[in-house]
Amino acid sequence: MEEKTEQTAAFMISEIGKPDSLERRRSDNVLDFIVQPALEAKGYKIIRSDHICKLGEITRQVIDAILEAPFLVADLTNHNPNVFYELAVAHAYAKPVIQMIQYGQELPFDVSMMRCIYFDYADLRSADNAKAEIMKYIDEIVRGEFGDPTPISETYFGKAIRETPSQDNEILVHTYELLRSVSERQIQLEKRVNTLSSSIDQLGVLRGKDGSIHLQPNFEILSEGPSSLERLLRSDHSFTGLDGSSLSKAYGSLHSA
Repeated sequence: MEEKTEQTAAFMISEIGKPDSLERRRSDNVLDFIVQPALEAKGYKIIRSDHICKLGEITRQVIDAILEAPFLVADLTNHNPNVFYELAVAHAYAKPVIQMIQYGQELPFDVSMMRCIYFDYADLRSADNAKAEIMKYIDEIVRGEFGDPTPISETYFGKAIRETPSQDNEILVHTYELLRSVSERQIQLEKRVNTLSSSIDQLGVLRGKDGSIHLQPNFEILSEGPSSLERLLRSDHSFTGLDGSSLSKAYGSLHSA
């Protein structure tokens, strides 16, 4: 990846909405309080399509901004069509994309196997965790280690190696399929970790700078009883192995804290 300068600007893909709309206020909050601080901490600026003030066709200017950006941050919340158009452009040009989505929403199938930051922008702990995740991914991008395969890159690469059959390519195809399987498993595991992290945030578990754990129970959830804890921990089918007895014990421990 090229060395950044003071003018290096990443590009933010997100729904924008009309001025003073709920969509605009949400997008501005995510940009101002989560994405921008994370990028500034790494020495980058961030621009969004409504920040482009040049005369001319806005769609072409957005595509130019995507192509010029070293990487992109894409908030896929609410599945806005314009967002996915811009995301497809980024995929077509193999641009690194840090995906985000509101906690509780599902990723569309075509991008569901790519890493994604699940967050609740209205929750301060979740917002802090999202900033930390963005900074971690930026570090990977700078080191050249962030390279989630996209549907476009997978199709192009797979077609290229299959159309030139040889013994070496058979080995390459097998290796490619193996790496793809490992990548899919990694992303599935990261999704489960994100779900656990979000659940911990909602329950009120705080992490100290030294790695210590501090309990600050969310009594709004706990007051609803073990069933609410079960619903929370079973979200996204990540904790189906938990039985009612262990959940009740967990609830009792938290409630008495």
